[in-house]
Amino acid sequence: MEKETIISYIKDLCTRPSPTGFTKKCEKYLMEEFKKLGYQPYQNNKGNIIVPIYENENNKNDGLLLSAHIDTLGLMVRSIKEEGGLQVTNLGGFPLNYGEFENVKIFTRDGKEFEGVFRLNEPSVHGSDTPRVSKRNFDEMEVVLDEIVESDEDVEKLGIGAGDFVAFDPRFRYSNGFIKSRHLDDKASSGVLLALAKEIKKKI
Repeated sequence: MEKETIISYIKDLCTRPSPTGFTKKCEKYLMEEFKKLGYQPYQNNKGNIIVPIYENENNKNDGLLLSAHIDTLGLMVRSIKEEGGLQVTNLGGFPLNYGEFENVKIFTRDGKEFEGVFRLNEPSVHGSDTPRVSKRNFDEMEVVLDEIVESDEDVEKLGIGAGDFVAFDPRFRYSNGFIKSRHLDDKASSGVLLALAKEIKKKI
């Protein structure tokens, strides 16, 4: 397999937001890519993408299954604070300090997208020891929107509400032979499988 192909697929997957429960865009990308390669992918009732590579008509029970997942860790809007910040909860059991000061995207039910940052409620270190001693939990942290909002009503007018998905910026980098990114679990494997399918198609 060509290294550049693998890197390109992994980048495409990592940079497509898919926090668990919000994977449709990533699913669509995979379906389209497999079809471009000449395969006939399909999805079952659970949303899994299944791509037959070789089909043995003589023994359909004889085969090898390779699998990977594209859902990632993320956040979900729990409520809107009076001053316009977003109270969130986590999708996945990661320590919240892993996401501190990360840029995020918020996806509303009507298809709008907004950006913001996940940070402490009181992040300033000037004249305060609060950032050094504060616990990293959902009472002490919030999402601040990249919008001019001063109240919960302002946020609601944007269309943001409880249950909206929040995805972390993957910060994808390829440096000196190393891929650095959020969501490599398990989009790296998904990208490798896509590259493998492309390589197989060349040899059929």
